Amino acid sequence: MAMNDETPSITDLPESGEADLNKRMRVYLFIMAIRVAAFLLVLVVPGWWKVLPAVVAVFSSWFAVIIANAAGMFSGRSSKSERPMKEIS
Repeated sequence: MAMNDETPSITDLPESGEADLNKRMRVYLFIMAIRVAAFLLVLVVPGWWKVLPAVVAVFSSWFAVIIANAAGMFSGRSSKSERPMKEIS
């Protein structure tokens, strides 16, 4: 029986639920701050340039949810679990 050359490490474990939630909330709040800034820019930008911040303001809530929920996918941590190769007696 061949042994796995990689030794599982505690750092291979997925983030805790609380840490994942905090990360997603920070990403969501950051994008919502951009949305508020875009709404304010609509009030001060003249002419047809108002369209750009208006589009950002309208679609940023959808992007915020999508990006915040995907934030945990790019953490680089493995979510798989491995069975030990043999029992410790």
